[in-house]
Amino acid sequence: MNYMHYKTSLLLFLIISLLYPIQSFSGGDGTPGNPYNISNCVELQNMSSNLNAHYQLEESIDCSGINFIPVGNCTANCNGANRNPFFGTFNGNNFTIDNLNITNTTSPNSAWGLFGSAESGTIENLIIKDAYINVPSNNYIGALIGYSDVVNVNNVNVSATVIGDRRVGGLIGEAYIVLVENSYNNVVNISGTEFVGGLIGYSRFVDTINTSIYGNVEGSTFGGTGGGFGYGAYLIVDNAYFSGTVTGRDEVGGLLGKSGATTNEIDNSASSGSVSGRNNVGGLVGESNQLRVSNSWSNSSVTGDINVGGLVGYNINYGDIRNSYSTGNVTVLVSEGGGLVGLNDLDGEISNSYYLNTTGNPDIAIGFDVEAQSVTAITDENFFFNYSNALYNGNWNNNTIWTFSGSSYPTLNYLIEEIEENPITSPVSESTSSLFPMMSIPITIGILMAYLII
Repeated sequence: MNYMHYKTSLLLFLIISLLYPIQSFSGGDGTPGNPYNISNCVELQNMSSNLNAHYQLEESIDCSGINFIPVGNCTANCNGANRNPFFGTFNGNNFTIDNLNITNTTSPNSAWGLFGSAESGTIENLIIKDAYINVPSNNYIGALIGYSDVVNVNNVNVSATVIGDRRVGGLIGEAYIVLVENSYNNVVNISGTEFVGGLIGYSRFVDTINTSIYGNVEGSTFGGTGGGFGYGAYLIVDNAYFSGTVTGRDEVGGLLGKSGATTNEIDNSASSGSVSGRNNVGGLVGESNQLRVSNSWSNSSVTGDINVGGLVGYNINYGDIRNSYSTGNVTVLVSEGGGLVGLNDLDGEISNSYYLNTTGNPDIAIGFDVEAQSVTAITDENFFFNYSNALYNGNWNNNTIWTFSGSSYPTLNYLIEEIEENPITSPVSESTSSLFPMMSIPITIGILMAYLII
């Protein structure tokens, strides 16, 4: 066989291998008992070829240099019928996906993330580190899932920059009938225009248990910006913590921006850092509409124009605050500002709740109180460190949920272990990826042809 004949044969073999891959995954058959094994980013991308199968990582992988295409998508409004979702399961086995990059400014598709659209499945035991998701003209954006419908997410740890338009979240863009457990966003930079959250942008029928978010969240144009959740309807939050900076326009909160006029709950949760916006701005919740807040606190500094509160900006429509407090500084630029609540109206209720009345806080607990509720002012910060005080005693669970040191604010027990296992890293600020998806076949053939004629 002469040299040119050898090179031609090699070229044909490589082209056939690209067109008809001999092995799409490292093992497995895609069944629940024998999932496909994934050992590199090309195999991760290959999940798009079978959206109904079961997958698992068999080692940590690095997606540097690949502009990843989301697995599953929506071609129009994700709330409608135009969805092509991932229906399978994914187990990361506590391995890491590093440097996931998704950059698109022209595609008409909606739903962007590792999984663009996911439905009726489970995603668990995964670390996504230093992801960069930049789709500024699109909706339904999240590092893990863009749009999720009846999905369980458990033990997922994310560090990411996520840039989108509406319904943008550090973990999930929009979540519908979703359970999120034991999931931590360690240093995220999230930005969008409406319904923007450090964990979930837009939530409907969502339960979350043991979640924490560290980073920066920005909603630039419309309402609904929160350190954890931009918007919630039938949202239940247990044991959540946010630390960082939240900036937005209206309905801006350290944990939740806006709750819809439905039954919503936030229990055993806290926020710290800074929160700023225009109207309805709160250290924990911006607008509390038929929301119960219990056994929770905020140490965030809060700045806004109208309806500004250390814990809740606007408490309305049977909004219920109980056994909770705020200690951060509150700056009111126009009117209706209070150390605990900015405006309390429409059957808003407040019981056994407190605020720290010191320099930097308003002299009143509630800026404007239509319902004549009672809030206790505290002048000694140490009051909040002691579990024996009336605020906590008989209301907060000191053994299984909260730890009191006696010299600092109470800490959620799960956070102590989580921080030790997943230390906070540096924020992701820019893409490190070039823009070629899996080195497309035409490009590769061109490279091989150049090789052939050398």
